[in-house]
Amino acid sequence: MPLIAVINKDRCVGCGLCEKQCQVGAIKVIEGKARVDIFKCLGCGSCRNFCRQNAIQLKFRSPVIESLMFKGR
Repeated sequence: MPLIAVINKDRCVGCGLCEKQCQVGAIKVIEGKARVDIFKCLGCGSCRNFCRQNAIQLKFRSPVIESLMFKGR
């Protein structure tokens, strides 16, 4: 099952390092917090490796999310 980056909003300070490191543009800082586009995120972990706040975890995508993402594609 593929992974996805998940942001801990309590830890995120909106510095933008994760956004700069994401090679597919899946992370954007909006209103001072990083947000992940689940349709773009590859779960590579590059963003997590650069987060100084340890605000990013990689988690398995749930089967429900997977089915919604790829339905009709």
